[in-house]
Amino acid sequence: MATEFPFFVNRQEELEIIQRAIAEVGKRQVVLAHGPGGIGKTRLLQKVREYYASASSLTMSGILDAYELELRVPIGWEYRVARQIDRYKAFADFGDEYRGWLDEESRGVSPETLARARERVREAFVQGFNRVAAQERVVLLLDTVEEIQKVGALWPHLLDLMTRLDNVVWIIASRRCDEVRAAVETRMGVQNMHWLGLKGFDQKAAGEYFDEYFKKPSVVSLD
Repeated sequence: MATEFPFFVNRQEELEIIQRAIAEVGKRQVVLAHGPGGIGKTRLLQKVREYYASASSLTMSGILDAYELELRVPIGWEYRVARQIDRYKAFADFGDEYRGWLDEESRGVSPETLARARERVREAFVQGFNRVAAQERVVLLLDTVEEIQKVGALWPHLLDLMTRLDNVVWIIASRRCDEVRAAVETRMGVQNMHWLGLKGFDQKAAGEYFDEYFKKPSVVSLD
């Protein structure tokens, strides 16, 4: 596998940090990619996914974008991840429990009964995920996480999963990673948390970016 990321300007240092986190096989790792809108967080996730697309010893999710309403609900998030990374039919029990939960919800059972069914789904997800993780390193790509940091149940759910899912790298992009950094460090330990504070291009890097993008010398100057 090549060590360079062609046509990707000014993010080599960040990509190398992600590479090192992924290489820590067996260890739980979290990478927080922080920066304002338009700085290149989503493009960074896309590049990681492209780079490792052919890695045979790695399982990688798609980009799980919290802008999607379905992915702001814990059970919806679990269902999407299970569908994307189930390479060994490891989530068969999860599927059974998930369908059972849907059935009980449709029948209007008591909140207590539904809560117990939901807990069974959660546990089946963790067990299924860890079956996959016993075979391969797993990378989860999360984007637009600012949408769930202060509202809903998903962010607390993800914090819980960080200490329960094995052999996993969480790569989390958000405009407000600074607000959750301390909580992640408490859960994971400082040594297992990697901070990427993305900065804008300087003039030289911006010129290189446009040269690569248009495949010809830039015809504009940038202040």
